[in-house]
Amino acid sequence: MNKKTKEILVAYGFLTPALIVFAIFFAIPIIAIITLSFTEYNMISPIRFVGLENFKRLFTEDKRYLKIFLNTLRYVAIFLPGHLIIGFLLALGVNRKISPGLKYFYRTIIYFPVLVTTSAVSIVWIYIYDKEFGLLNYYLGKLGIEGISWLTSSKWAFLSIAIFGIWKFVGQPLIYYLVGLQNIPESLVEAALIDGANSFQSIIYITLPVISPTVFFVAITVMINTLQIFDAPYILTRGGPGDATRSLNLYIYEFAYEHYDMGYASTLALSLLALILTMTLIMFLIS
Repeated sequence: MNKKTKEILVAYGFLTPALIVFAIFFAIPIIAIITLSFTEYNMISPIRFVGLENFKRLFTEDKRYLKIFLNTLRYVAIFLPGHLIIGFLLALGVNRKISPGLKYFYRTIIYFPVLVTTSAVSIVWIYIYDKEFGLLNYYLGKLGIEGISWLTSSKWAFLSIAIFGIWKFVGQPLIYYLVGLQNIPESLVEAALIDGANSFQSIIYITLPVISPTVFFVAITVMINTLQIFDAPYILTRGGPGDATRSLNLYIYEFAYEHYDMGYASTLALSLLALILTMTLIMFLIS
């Protein structure tokens, strides 16, 4: 056995654990979903092959799908700029020349909601949003504003989830931004300031270009995670009122575990996978 062959075998030896994990948790489930999308299966009766019937149902018969599909894109339209901009501004604030103790405190406070399970903090937010006894409506009442049905009104429910989602997950891009900001050479910023640039110009012409790979990474991860949003609308509104806050992931869950229609749920899952791949490809093309 020559040296090159040994190196190839060693490389595959190191790759094997990752390949096994990929096969078990990604490749096999995707193959199973593709297979089930051509069948009718309720986990009780035998699997029955139905060809393209599920896809026909998706594109021509399911009147709810388009609204739920657009809901998912609305989540992206709100969460993506929200996390990108608010996370960046918070990172700039935390990265200021303040004591290490204060930096650690602010970073911890902002990132802490990410560590807490969504189900736990959602219960707290349900009470905050409560129309009769909620903290938010209490303070709005102090300002003379009538209480709002935050979670039961189609006008406000989507905004309620957006506020909760940004509060809950903005700590993740904050950490990424902080890493990027701390890797900017101070000499570069100081040189710009000496040349007459103000703080805003320094951010626009120095900070953002240098951390643009970090911004792109944050955009990709936030977009993919938002397209798969499930827990917040499920716990806060159950996708309601009606389908006002229902996401594709929640719709998949409804058919899979409430109606036990695994064939159609798999078809919906494929449409979500196609959406994620398409939007990720678009992001890479325009980056």
